[in-house]
Amino acid sequence: MTRILLPIFSGCLLLACSGKGGPFGNRTPLQRYAQKLVDADLRETTLGALWLGAYDSSLSAPLAVALPYRQAGYFADVMPRAVSIAFKATRGSGLQIAVEPKSAGPFRLYTELWKQESDGQYRLVHAFDSTKQSYHYEADQETQLLLRLQPQLLQKGAYTLSISVGPSLAFPVPRGRIGSVWGDARDGGVRRHEGIDIFAPRRSAVVAIAPGTISRVETTRRGGKVVWLRPRGRSLHLYYAHLEEQLVQAGAQVAAGDTIGLVGTTGNAKGTPPHLHFGIYARGGALDPKPFVDPSIRKPGAVNELAAGHWMRLRAPLKLDSLSLPEGSVLRVADVSREYAIAYTPDAKKVKVALGNLQTIDNQSLKTNSSIIGRLLDAPSSNAAPQMELSPQSAVLLKGFWGEFALVQYGDTEGWLRRRELR
Repeated sequence: MTRILLPIFSGCLLLACSGKGGPFGNRTPLQRYAQKLVDADLRETTLGALWLGAYDSSLSAPLAVALPYRQAGYFADVMPRAVSIAFKATRGSGLQIAVEPKSAGPFRLYTELWKQESDGQYRLVHAFDSTKQSYHYEADQETQLLLRLQPQLLQKGAYTLSISVGPSLAFPVPRGRIGSVWGDARDGGVRRHEGIDIFAPRRSAVVAIAPGTISRVETTRRGGKVVWLRPRGRSLHLYYAHLEEQLVQAGAQVAAGDTIGLVGTTGNAKGTPPHLHFGIYARGGALDPKPFVDPSIRKPGAVNELAAGHWMRLRAPLKLDSLSLPEGSVLRVADVSREYAIAYTPDAKKVKVALGNLQTIDNQSLKTNSSIIGRLLDAPSSNAAPQMELSPQSAVLLKGFWGEFALVQYGDTEGWLRRRELR
């Protein structure tokens, strides 16, 4: 893993990273691009300052999500921003992370995955290639991860992000099923089950779930015929018990999928249906094997990708700590998941809102006031620039409201009218 400290932009990007080497030298492609903006004095421009501010703030306040997870979003060229999400990976799980940029024009989307270390620092795990944004992450510990996305300045496009959860190792009995799990009571509740039981027909093949070395082959009172496997490159010991037959010897090198024994009922499993007791041990004791080997893949459900980048209207009032919005207020949706959306108010305040409280714009047909020449503004402000004047009784489509202003569509032009300019 590349040892690069997670940067917090503080006016000196050259100090943002530490460590040497790695696929990108001392900086990721996103960090190098940010440095180019600083070197070009774009920090002194409005959009440049917004881009660099988003670069910084995205790391200090990521959105916490639960896995599996899917999100769709839209980056507008005139509103620089970044996206960051934080999530936990269970020890032993394998995460498949995929980001798909979508744009008809130039759209360089930088994506980075960071891991929180024991000292609290985030360190780089992977910087995605701009064309192939897919990565498989194996959690060797219970891990807090952070994923950040940010496009280049003045580029626009959509994206979809998905994170699926599966195992990091193979399944020990190819046609078996898990029937007893970690923590189940044993011996009348005196002890707890330190593993999983995988049921299959007697003499079904039991396989190595990773390449490694057979460290022990033995017979014990509880486990019966037992095989221990030390997987290569992992600080783990894999325990196979109740075997009908052991087909390897201590010291043997095996590949993933090699048959090392047959399902049986030896040891204290006599009188039970044939099964493999499978355990995983590390420094500190036994681990729950299920996240390591459960073959089921948890995939996220679909999201409404078409909502991203568009105006939507509140069904009911929205009250936040620093903001209170009445019913009918319009919000520009930026990112959407299955349960909520990240949206922006017309004055660029970021809000999180439940999808159930958002409705699509139904474009109610209205006319401008019969006695007033309307001025279609480019923002809901008295100081906004007028885009055009509308003659009395001009037909417009109402999208929603923001304070004393109404968002309307006139022909191909979208803009703001004062409410009194509508009848």
